[in-house]
Amino acid sequence: MQICCIYINSDGKFYNDFSNETKFTYLQVPLGISYISSSLKQAGHTTEMLLYTKHNYNIVQSINKKPSVIAISMASPDDFVLAQQLFLFDKLKKQYKDVKIILGGTAITLLSDNLWETRNTLKNIDALCIGEGEKAVVEYIKQVENNHFIKTDNLIIKDNNQWVKYDNASFIENLNELPYPDMDCWSSIVKPTDKIQIQISISRGCINQCIYCSNQLFVHKAKGTFYRVRNVDSVIKEVEHLCNKYNNLEYIYFQAESGILNLDYFTELCKALITYNTNKIIKVQFAIAFNFMPSFIDNNIYIADLIKAANISVLRFSVESGSLEIRKKLKRPYYSNEQIIAFCSKLRLNKVKYRLSAMYCFPFETRKTYKETIQLLQQCKPYMVDISFLGVFKGTPLFYVLKEMGDPKVTLLAFYRWITLKLKVYIAYKSFYELFFEIMPRTYKQLNLIFRIRSQYTLYKKNKLQKNIEIAKSAFDRQDYKEAIKYFNKIDILDNEGWIYGDRAIAKMKVGNYKSALKDFDRALQFESKEIYKQKKEECLNKIQKIKKAS
Repeated sequence: MQICCIYINSDGKFYNDFSNETKFTYLQVPLGISYISSSLKQAGHTTEMLLYTKHNYNIVQSINKKPSVIAISMASPDDFVLAQQLFLFDKLKKQYKDVKIILGGTAITLLSDNLWETRNTLKNIDALCIGEGEKAVVEYIKQVENNHFIKTDNLIIKDNNQWVKYDNASFIENLNELPYPDMDCWSSIVKPTDKIQIQISISRGCINQCIYCSNQLFVHKAKGTFYRVRNVDSVIKEVEHLCNKYNNLEYIYFQAESGILNLDYFTELCKALITYNTNKIIKVQFAIAFNFMPSFIDNNIYIADLIKAANISVLRFSVESGSLEIRKKLKRPYYSNEQIIAFCSKLRLNKVKYRLSAMYCFPFETRKTYKETIQLLQQCKPYMVDISFLGVFKGTPLFYVLKEMGDPKVTLLAFYRWITLKLKVYIAYKSFYELFFEIMPRTYKQLNLIFRIRSQYTLYKKNKLQKNIEIAKSAFDRQDYKEAIKYFNKIDILDNEGWIYGDRAIAKMKVGNYKSALKDFDRALQFESKEIYKQKKEECLNKIQKIKKAS
């Protein structure tokens, strides 16, 4: 069967870690739907891949062959919202009346409970894949071929307008049996470059209990082992496959996440990479993105030497915060700042580039914790720093912590600290040229964006205020006093707008709300000593006295 695969990325931003440019290269290829495509090809189907962003949303006409099934993957709930707002599902059904549409990806798994509750609103959707989809999607295509639908692990299926939900969802236990992710389907989409950087996934899942991480949601979405690691032989075979496929390969980037928690495993992998490069004239370079773990810092000298010997030229890991207090709140594994600094120092001696990530952990940040993060990063001296803002997924432990705190609102100070944190770190050790010609212009753009947003919001509030005043005046003039009160209540009243208190007081009198009207007359008379307000206040007092006597 012909399958059209669509990957949705709502903002359309793809950052290249190596070239420091925003463009879609092989390094940004999403592995999830690439594994789906290769699994479908292995089962005898043909696939076509399309990229859907807010800049490239008219893709329905770009489909080359009429598909029987359209498989759509989305990483963020925002991607699902974008697809709905731009009527993607409606357009696909209109263009291909008999096509089956199945949705999957991280966003669908995160939204699965809500989607099941509102399933009858998904009129143009035929199936949802919850969790890992390599096996589930292939099984769904088989059912479409046979026009016979049954309960299937990880699938919610529509059959004759009736939704059927899986009894079980399960994780794929053996990652080694999966075909390599399909890179060929992206060849017409990726931007051409002189050198190719490409990624390999080593593991899935995590054993950490960080309160902000979406893994805390995924672990409960299916049964079986959540944290899984590929064996080293499988990884090396994929390395060889990619080296044979691409002559201009510069880096192989290991997405390890928690895949190298085990020091013995990491040692075995490094030794295998050393062996692989032994007889090569041009050595293959490697990079690793991983979760920073105590095993690294406890053995920092040995590990750093091993990394160098394995030709691992770039590391990327996160320290989250320079504050031990915040790391405890986030339930990060324990490590001291001194251990991190020592590890980074050894990497520098071995001339291994490393890129550190940290978060502005609102609302836990204080001036002290903010300063501790800056000082840690300054002493680590990474070649590049990534600063994110602590995000929250609905249903995570962090979500409920913030609920108990009353859902604190992000302040302008928090935004300012977040935006300028990177610059404050770089000032300590970057060169004058880097600081003023590379880093500051990017920081200025970010700050300028915030001030533009704030300016636009101020203008929006001003226009909204004027509109509310006009509606309130109009309602007052036509004696629709309930409507007038409604819109007077929406106005932030300034010192020179005492008349609003006066008119609202008169409107309240007209609907019999005398006590509240009296308060508004008092406020109005503080700003404007108008005779009409004095007369109406006396009238209001008389009304209140009459009601008291009558009772």
